[in-house]
Amino acid sequence: MKKILLSIVLILVLVSCSSMEIKVSGLKATPMEVKKGGKVILSWDIESNTDLNIMLKTNVDNAVLFDNLPKVGEKEIILNETTTFILEAKNKKGVLQRIYGNSQITVKVIK
Repeated sequence: MKKILLSIVLILVLVSCSSMEIKVSGLKATPMEVKKGGKVILSWDIESNTDLNIMLKTNVDNAVLFDNLPKVGEKEIILNETTTFILEAKNKKGVLQRIYGNSQITVKVIK
């Protein structure tokens, strides 16, 4: 009986841990290079079975560029310098979640 109960607890723990996994099918930028003042479209596709606050940040000032993004979407951005974009996700309690997959991309500004 103890073995069965322990097995059930272990299964519940494994299921609850796997349910928190967040995958990014791809953070994409089109185009990957632009002239100063050029437009780039960032698109993403996040797979998760939990509610998330999805944010897009940059390496320029580490500030949140966009907040409360949908799991699938795109944004048009004008760039003046080479920039790395980072997708982040927080759960409902505000805890940063690990994202598996391509959650960063760098767009180069050429002269």
